[in-house]
Amino acid sequence: MAGSGGVLWSHRCSWVDLLVPVELASGRGGLDLGEGWQGRWSVTWRVDGEDASSPLDRALRGTLAALEPMRGFTWRRAQRHRPGLPFMVSTGRLHGSESLEESKLLLALDFDAQVTEIVSQPLRIRFTCAAGERDHTPDYLVRTRSGVWLIDVRPAALIKDTDRESFAAAAEMAKACGWGFVVAAGWLPHVMVTLDWFSSQRRPKRDPLGATPFS
Repeated sequence: MAGSGGVLWSHRCSWVDLLVPVELASGRGGLDLGEGWQGRWSVTWRVDGEDASSPLDRALRGTLAALEPMRGFTWRRAQRHRPGLPFMVSTGRLHGSESLEESKLLLALDFDAQVTEIVSQPLRIRFTCAAGERDHTPDYLVRTRSGVWLIDVRPAALIKDTDRESFAAAAEMAKACGWGFVVAAGWLPHVMVTLDWFSSQRRPKRDPLGATPFS
């Protein structure tokens, strides 16, 4: 497979390598990253149904294993997005997705043998920027055997300047915690078609009506 930087060898690439890169430098310019910024930013998370908050420089110590989604979501008629609850083999559970793009991300993650846990809407970041204080809730926190990833999902064509600033803030927060961060804004050609085909072969097919002859 050929990526944006040349040949991408399949036996060495991860799901991150299959994403279309997103530029965040322009969003970072307005963030308050002066001396002591980690004390001015805060993070809120939920454990056992209770919210807890702390400055970023003391956040989430020892709580990753117990994180719960910060909010739920519902279905209704005529809504423009497509929520769902895809089942993931890697965790053995259903996971919430609020759009088709989030479902695609969960499918890709399910083919990564390093993934051990996924939490949707895992935390809320309150950060300071040129416009004052703003909040942002990333879409997923993914624990793997090699580290932790914070992930936002937004199709590239829908990313606005405020989104880019929020993503840049999430990237700074992840860096301060020693995590990785990425925006799932699109996939390289043929990635989703290939993963859809692989996924269709993971479970034995049934033919209860006997409509398909078997050799």
